[in-house]
Amino acid sequence: MAARQTSDKPLGLCVVGLGIGRRYLDLAKQRAGVRIASVCARHEARVAEAQHVFDAPFGSVDYHAAIDLPDVDAVVIASPDRQHFEQAAFALRCGKHVLCEKPMATTVDDARRLVELAGQSDRTFMPGHNYRFIPQFAALHDLLSRGEVGDVYLAEGAYVQDMWVLGTRGADYWRVTDPQDMFLGAGVHIVDLLMWCLDPVAEVYAYANNRLLFYPGTENYVAALQFEGGAIGHVTVALASRRQNRFRVSFTFHGAGGEATADNQHAAVVLDRAEPVMPSTLAVEKGNPLGAELDHFLACIHTGQVPLVTATDGARAVAIAAAANRSVAERRPVKPEPVIGHTDKGRRMMSDDRRH
Repeated sequence: MAARQTSDKPLGLCVVGLGIGRRYLDLAKQRAGVRIASVCARHEARVAEAQHVFDAPFGSVDYHAAIDLPDVDAVVIASPDRQHFEQAAFALRCGKHVLCEKPMATTVDDARRLVELAGQSDRTFMPGHNYRFIPQFAALHDLLSRGEVGDVYLAEGAYVQDMWVLGTRGADYWRVTDPQDMFLGAGVHIVDLLMWCLDPVAEVYAYANNRLLFYPGTENYVAALQFEGGAIGHVTVALASRRQNRFRVSFTFHGAGGEATADNQHAAVVLDRAEPVMPSTLAVEKGNPLGAELDHFLACIHTGQVPLVTATDGARAVAIAAAANRSVAERRPVKPEPVIGHTDKGRRMMSDDRRH
């Protein structure tokens, strides 16, 4: 358990990265007991503009300077993927609480090192897997934990998006200058939620192709998963889709007693069982997942509780993405590399207790 934040002073927050980082700044500005202490991005003009808009007393293009300030208590890492590890590791070494956008690293070795650093620190470390905070996905997890569909034998998750717009962002856009691993960027959302609802993944067999011809990588994947508990799964990542509804995420869990489905378009979980004849639609309240994620992170800082998403959870998702990419390259099933961590032991045991 991390040490509690006991000071009555407002918590000083640093945000690194001003893409999705601006959304965190907007949310932080609305939270009582939080003070924006510093901002950081690659371009000085963006830093200066963010300082003005969010009343940040300090800004820099150097993350070391923005993080290592006496009045910074916590850091949100919202920079491009490949920078997450070094920035999160530096923040932990500086004694800061860290909320790190997914993926928390781009290699298994770096993910494992973050697990070790988080375990050695008395600060809160939380990977930003915000799909766990989407109300219908949280409700889906709770429904499965209660055994509403019985033992799950097959799970499906899909991340479908029209990303042709990337071709209009210019040659200096970060996903072009430092091409993003698209399974790491999108697929980790799916595999993290599947593992949260089921078990760790024991083996992956994946295929991929490229249709965004301007993009120097692959962006479409299918992956078959074997879970440690015996269930099997299927992950679809389709980023070259042409669609009016440009973004859709969905999950379906097939169990011995029925089927449960949820997606990001509807604030509900659909439960379909043989009895009663008609499927049940279980409505949930709409919510802001980034806001809920930030509130949970702040609560963990103040109480010392283990975050809903631990360093080990984040590392497992990175390991599955790495295994999927290796499977694509080698055209064979691949077992994910093990990650070492103890920070999730208590929460995992409580989750297992609810499941049985």
